[in-house]
Amino acid sequence: MEYVLEQGKASNVKITLTVTADDMTSYKKKALENFQKDMKEPGFREGHVPLDIVEKKVNPAYVEMWVLEEVVHAGTKQVIEEHNEKKFIGNIYDLNREEKDGNTMISFYLDVYPEVVENNKNWEKETIDKIEDTPTPEEIEDTLTNLRKQYADYKQVDVINENCVFKVKFVMQDKDGNEVDTWSVYLWKEEMTEFPIIKTLFAGKKDKEEFTTDYNEKDFPPMLHNRNKDGKKATKVVCTISDVREVVLPDFSAENIKKFFGNDDVTTEEQLREKITELIAKQKREMLLMQAVDGMLNKAASSFTIIVPKTLVEEEKKTRMKSLEERMGGADGMKQYFEKIGEEEGKKMHTEIETAAKQSLEKFFLLKEIVEKLGIESPDWKTPMDVENKVYEKMMK
Repeated sequence: MEYVLEQGKASNVKITLTVTADDMTSYKKKALENFQKDMKEPGFREGHVPLDIVEKKVNPAYVEMWVLEEVVHAGTKQVIEEHNEKKFIGNIYDLNREEKDGNTMISFYLDVYPEVVENNKNWEKETIDKIEDTPTPEEIEDTLTNLRKQYADYKQVDVINENCVFKVKFVMQDKDGNEVDTWSVYLWKEEMTEFPIIKTLFAGKKDKEEFTTDYNEKDFPPMLHNRNKDGKKATKVVCTISDVREVVLPDFSAENIKKFFGNDDVTTEEQLREKITELIAKQKREMLLMQAVDGMLNKAASSFTIIVPKTLVEEEKKTRMKSLEERMGGADGMKQYFEKIGEEEGKKMHTEIETAAKQSLEKFFLLKEIVEKLGIESPDWKTPMDVENKVYEKMMK
C-alpha cells in the first residue's frame, strides 16, 4: 500500500492511501473469511460455508465497512511506524473515499502533538515583577470577620439596626394601585452599607411593619428593580417586613476558638491571627503568581505561533461541559438550562466554551515551550504552582 503524507495547517497531517484493485480484492476476501467464521448454513459445518455463499448472505455494506476499517487501520499503522518522529494523537477524522485510475484513494486527517513555533526573541525581554504577598491589616481583619460570621448567632429583635438581616416582601404597584410585580428577599448589613437607600428605607423600621414608598428605578439597587416582563411600570412599592434578626458575632475567646476550629495548635487569638496571616499569604501569593505568569504569557504569545489540534480542543471542551453539567445537577439540569436560554444563546455558549478551551490549551503549551527554553530542569507539572514558581524565579526582575 502506498501513501502520501501532507502537513496540515492545524497541527495535523492529511494521509492519502492508494490501494490497488488487487489489494482491495484481497481485503474483501479477508472480510468474507471474517464473516465466514461464525456463519451457519444448512449442509455446511459452522465456519465452513463457501465464500461465494457468504458473500450472498452478508449485507454488502457490512463487507465494505469492514474492508474500509482494515485498510485505514493498516495504512495508519504503516504511517505511524515509518514516521515515529511525529507524535500522533487522537482518532482519524474527515475520511473520504474515491475511485481513481482503477485504484481506491482513501484520505483522512490525523492530529499531531501541538506545535509551538518561535517567531522571534522578543519574549526573552519579558520579566515578572516581584510579588508582594504580605497580608495587609485590612485583609487580616476582613478574614477574621468572615470567620466570625460563619459562627454568628441570629438574635430575634423588633427593630432593624445596621447589624440586622431581615426579610422584606415587595409589592410593586402602578399609578392606579394595580400589582405589577411581587417577590420577597432577605437584606443584610452589606446591602445597607452598599446601597444607602436601603438603610434610609429600613433602618429603624419594626418587625411586621408595612409601609408604602415611591418607586423610582434609578434610585433603587438592581435586585429591587421592577421585573415585570409585560412592560408595566411601577410607581409605588409596598414593603412588608418580617423575620428581623440581629447578627451577633462571637468573640475569639479560648473556648470559642477550640469549639470553632478544634485545633490544639491554635488556642489564642494571637495564634489564630498568625495562622490566618500564613493562610492569606499563601493564597495571596498563589493568586498573584498565577496572574503574573498569565500576564507574561499574554505578552510572550506574540513571539510564537501556537497551533492546538481539534482533538485536544474537543476533549478539553468535553471536560468543561461535563463540569458545567455537574454544577447544574446532572444531564437533566443541563438540558433544562439550554432549553431555557434558547437555541441561539445555547450555540453562543458552546462557542464561548470552545474558545476558552482553545485559549487555555494554547497557554499551557506555550508555558511548556517557555519552560524548556528557560532551561528549567525537572518541572513538576503535577504539583500545583511548582512550574509557575520556577518560571517566576527565572524571570523575576
